[in-house]
Amino acid sequence: MSRFLAPIHYWLFNKVKYHEDLEEQIVSSFKEKYGDGVLDIQKSSAEKYGEKTPNEDLENMIDLQNIHGWLQKKIGEAELRQADIIARLLENYKEDALSLLEQVHREVGAKYGAIAKEQLSGAEISPEQIYKTLNDYILDGMPCDNVRQVVSSDENLLRYVQVQCLHLPYWREVGLDEDIMYSLRAAWVDSFVSSLSPAHGYEFSREESSQRHDIAAK
Repeated sequence: MSRFLAPIHYWLFNKVKYHEDLEEQIVSSFKEKYGDGVLDIQKSSAEKYGEKTPNEDLENMIDLQNIHGWLQKKIGEAELRQADIIARLLENYKEDALSLLEQVHREVGAKYGAIAKEQLSGAEISPEQIYKTLNDYILDGMPCDNVRQVVSSDENLLRYVQVQCLHLPYWREVGLDEDIMYSLRAAWVDSFVSSLSPAHGYEFSREESSQRHDIAAK
């Protein structure tokens, strides 16, 4: 580990990589169903918004003179590229695309939930633990953005609200329907929670600018 980098930088970088993995799984699933034209969409999006992060050590890529700025840039690129790909897929394949997108989001959420479950083997799984673990995997801005607020927590239920949505500007830039994107993110989280702990469930509700998330014992 570089003496300039702290664990939080690797933690955030990993979340960018998980987001890029979702992109790759989306492209792979659509390629399998619709053919190589999907690769052209991904290439075009990468040309506009930046290539995916290479499979190299973070310390060999990051700008050590501007660590925060480099990570922020990678978040923006990952968000915009994936949003653009999804927008193009929805435009090209309509309702079929929406169904497949939800399937992929659920599959990827379940995959990371299973990984988290294995890493937590032997630990007590509570709504609070699930919430903390979820934050290790889902991309939601920089830690300093403080986009979530826990409003209640006990052994049966943890409720948090989204103070601000950092994804909206990315979705709007590429013309994505925000209702669809909130639904897809909720599908990812729902599968993550169920895979991590079958004894718990997740519910998402939204009214205008207010978003509420519940992680609760069944």
